[in-house]
Amino acid sequence: MVRLYTNLGVEGLARCWKPKEALAPLLGENPFQHFELASRKMPGPLGPRTMVLWDLAGKVLNRPVYELLGGKQSRRVPVYDGSIYMSDLMPQYSANWKDRCSIRG
Repeated sequence: MVRLYTNLGVEGLARCWKPKEALAPLLGENPFQHFELASRKMPGPLGPRTMVLWDLAGKVLNRPVYELLGGKQSRRVPVYDGSIYMSDLMPQYSANWKDRCSIRG
């Protein structure tokens, strides 16, 4: 977990798989120099692990992060789940995989 504070007392909190050394370039910087609202991007020293910056931006702007990322779109989101149940590997259950699957078109 990473917690970033601003000089205004606002803090961002999120998971970030970067070492402390990768976060050091953010010290003393304005976090909004990494924020591109029009393109919904947050380039910077964290690479794709920018949730802590998004959390901070949302709190400073008093807006939920999903709005900053484009807002509500559809109630349905296509997803892919490549997981299997361990019983799927057992011969006596392998033919019954559809019983454990919920596919909606």
